[in-house]
Amino acid sequence: VRFGRVEVRLLPGDVPNPISVNFGDRMALVGYDLSKRAVRPGDTITLTLYWQGLRRMDANYTVSAQLVDAGQRKAAQQDGWPLNGAAPTTAWQPGQMLADLYRLAVFQDAPPGVYDVRVAVYVLEDGQIVHLSVIPEGGRMLFNHQVLTRVRVVPSGNGE
Repeated sequence: VRFGRVEVRLLPGDVPNPISVNFGDRMALVGYDLSKRAVRPGDTITLTLYWQGLRRMDANYTVSAQLVDAGQRKAAQQDGWPLNGAAPTTAWQPGQMLADLYRLAVFQDAPPGVYDVRVAVYVLEDGQIVHLSVIPEGGRMLFNHQVLTRVRVVPSGNGE
């Protein structure tokens, strides 16, 4: 059965792919948008993360966006303060919303396969990376990252 073309529009105030991921009771990931689901080595994916401050923060947290396969091999990564440093987390107000853009350049030598799009939040303390834990509902085990979706890396010459 064909229904024809369907156009999906966001309502004012909505964010794409709404989710609710609590990072350390400090910040919540409330949505995300991804520019591509299939890429070739050397391509760039644009990932927009939609954050909400949950409380005042006394540390400037770094956000890490990564593509990681089942063997824990990375195909892309970008780390940085929100908005390329223009919106450090110590300046966030509780309830404040922020759209934060990451450009993930797929490594030239990334093998074909399926990769998780992961997000982690951390701070450096005494030269060590200390992650904000993802606090799931229902008291399950805590994690140091959140998987948002998956992308496929296809051999050169076969991508979108």
